[in-house]
Amino acid sequence: RAAREIAAIDVGAIGVASDLHEMHLAANVARHGDGGAWTKLLAKAPQLWTRISFDYHDIAPEPVPTSEELRIGQDELRRYARAVVQFWGHADPLPGAVLVAPY
Repeated sequence: RAAREIAAIDVGAIGVASDLHEMHLAANVARHGDGGAWTKLLAKAPQLWTRISFDYHDIAPEPVPTSEELRIGQDELRRYARAVVQFWGHADPLPGAVLVAPY
């Protein structure tokens, strides 16, 4: 809503609203752990918790907070980056602004 009010960018119309919202929730989960953002992100993108990580070994097994099991993969990072590039491309008033990310 703020983007539309301040910069006249309708993130829904350019197709990035959902990805930007998911990215914002994921950042809040990474920063704050379990809580409101975790609940919303789990409902919006449960697939972010389905990957099993084999790149570490827990030497003191105990219940792991669910937020620590969040896995952001390459596909999600690419999707988030694409949404950010598109958003800022529409915010840039200069000619030649990147409106579609090349990845």
